Amino acid sequence: MTDILVMRDEPASPAQAAPEAPQTPRVRGFALASVLGTAMLTLLLEALDQTVVSTALPRIIGSFQGFDRYI
Repeated sequence: MTDILVMRDEPASPAQAAPEAPQTPRVRGFALASVLGTAMLTLLLEALDQTVVSTALPRIIGSFQGFDRYI
């Protein structure tokens, strides 16, 4: 059986410890939920819009007799 030696990266004394970087503010709670909800609602409405337009586009073009320009 092999013994595994785990080395920890800890400073020998508190004087050698690197200063901690300032923490950036984070969005939490209701603000986080509202941002995520808004992003998901935006994606849903955009997908719905694309679906409706792509389905109706051939009929709209046909009513203007523009099938020669439809790619």
